[in-house]
Amino acid sequence: MLKKNVYVLYPPGYSGSFINWAINISDSDLFEHTVKNPTNTSDSDIFGGAGTAHLHTRIPTHQDVIQHLTWMLYNQPDGPRVYVINAKRNFTYLSINLIAQYDPDGVFINIHAGNNDLTGSFGTINCITKWPIYLPALLALNPLVSSTPLHKEFDPTNCANDIAFRNWMVLNDDMVFGHNQPLVHTRLQRELQKNRDWYRARHQAQPHEVNDSMYIPDPDLNNRLFEINCADVSRPEFLQWFDQFMLQSQISDRYNSAHVATIHPSYCAAQTNLQWFDSIDNWKQTGQLDEYLLSHSVIQSQVIGLIFKHSGKMFLTKEQQDRWISFYFRCRGSSWPDSSLDEYDFFKFPAWLQDEIKTLGYQFNIPGPPIQEIIDLDWENASLQQINDVYQKYKAQPRN
Repeated sequence: MLKKNVYVLYPPGYSGSFINWAINISDSDLFEHTVKNPTNTSDSDIFGGAGTAHLHTRIPTHQDVIQHLTWMLYNQPDGPRVYVINAKRNFTYLSINLIAQYDPDGVFINIHAGNNDLTGSFGTINCITKWPIYLPALLALNPLVSSTPLHKEFDPTNCANDIAFRNWMVLNDDMVFGHNQPLVHTRLQRELQKNRDWYRARHQAQPHEVNDSMYIPDPDLNNRLFEINCADVSRPEFLQWFDQFMLQSQISDRYNSAHVATIHPSYCAAQTNLQWFDSIDNWKQTGQLDEYLLSHSVIQSQVIGLIFKHSGKMFLTKEQQDRWISFYFRCRGSSWPDSSLDEYDFFKFPAWLQDEIKTLGYQFNIPGPPIQEIIDLDWENASLQQINDVYQKYKAQPRN
């Protein structure tokens, strides 16, 4: 029997549904009512793209913590369950904090990208190719989450060759799909401390209204936090992690993970986006784009993002541009050019002027000298192959 609630925190594309299924199928009482193989093997409007674990019905569905709390109030479920919570960045800490205020022994699994850009891209690619409904659903709830709107003809189920969507992803990826990362425990404690301080202040002044019969004054998260890299869910090492999780978390008093071990290899085989890691490794070594990297607009957007990162190309915000312009005109010497639009002009200045600006202590957003040919490229109207050709031609040349 499941003895505790489990909260699996992750953004779409991080394989949280498979972990949800694995817990349910391993519990001896839930086994009978759980689908024996959750892997979806073909594209489906209902279950998503091939490779999802959505043949396992998630009740409640994958939703953020506010929707989760609303669902709990409306449905008032009896007994422990496995909940899948849409969380990333600050929302991961918020989710744990809010849930810990009402569930004294619930267990949390944080699925993360390991502070690794390539793993984060793997999650983003999974999201668009395996669960395309996420993007229009997200923008319906948060229309201002992106800097630019999607084009009117955008079809999330048919966007493999959509260059406008590719460009939108390059511009909005970080804002819309910001990756989930390993927990920083000092940061989590700061989040929890806010509620501890509130409780202490109110309990001292109004103990008849605020006391430990109505609130959890000091949530204890010892032995309740578990983490796994999203890519490792689709690798053999997952089975050892899962056995340890079931043992240490004590969420079930009768369980057997043998069925998970039987199904896991076929689930891994269905994860075609694991090719991302091999294809990028080959690209780094040879400079060549293989069929996989060219196969979908979202995959192309991740390659372009890597090229821009290694080329020093950034999309400066208006605030960043204004800060540079303000600095420039405030500090401008008599021999400086009349005007400068943004930080990229700095790298075109003569060495004496660059040295003079450096002594003034301006804090740059651009980390170093860019590949000017990439900066000047009309990338939005260029193919990925054309962008890569420019990058490969100039990447090894010395920069000032």
